[in-house]
Amino acid sequence: MLDPSIFWLWFAGSIFLLAGLFAVRKELTLSHGLDKLAVLGPVFVAAPLALFGAEHFVAARFIVQAVPAWMPWRMFWVYFVGAALLPQLPA
Repeated sequence: MLDPSIFWLWFAGSIFLLAGLFAVRKELTLSHGLDKLAVLGPVFVAAPLALFGAEHFVAARFIVQAVPAWMPWRMFWVYFVGAALLPQLPA
């Protein structure tokens, strides 16, 4: 069994990758050659963003050390950035 911190990072990245591939399936079948890379570009950006966003929630106690001490509500900023990194799926 995977460590929960590794599992949730893998899970978030995989879900957004699969959902993104499902969302662009029609455009992907209509494109040819290198145009397929342009169609897959947003998917390849969304999956790592989901992984980094999930990392902010899983490893919040580690990431809070990177927030400057002079900023108020340091843990809030860790969770806020984590939520902001979670991409929206294309409509």
